[in-house]
Amino acid sequence: MTTPGVKARMPRNVRPAMAGVWVQAVLNLAAGALLPAVVNDAADHGQDEGSGLLRFVAVLSLLIAGALLLPVSDRGGRLPRQRGVDGRGIPADLATPGSQPMTSAR
Repeated sequence: MTTPGVKARMPRNVRPAMAGVWVQAVLNLAAGALLPAVVNDAADHGQDEGSGLLRFVAVLSLLIAGALLLPVSDRGGRLPRQRGVDGRGIPADLATPGSQPMTSAR
């Protein structure tokens, strides 16, 4: 955990990876938006063979874009983390060697 008042900084080698995920998410959003337009245009001209597969790919592309945007929408890890839990999801009292786990008061 970080000291209160000290900003956690993203490592330098993570920035290009985050940019790559953003680019992939934007491309998936574009594909998910354009594929239905192409399918509808082809259906208007009587060429609706394989339109079900293309619609499935469009929906899949939108779902993948959403899945990619969820982790990177954390604004680069600058949101405050939940107190009492370290970065691995382990309660802080269990993550520190030699510490005793908290017990509930009865």
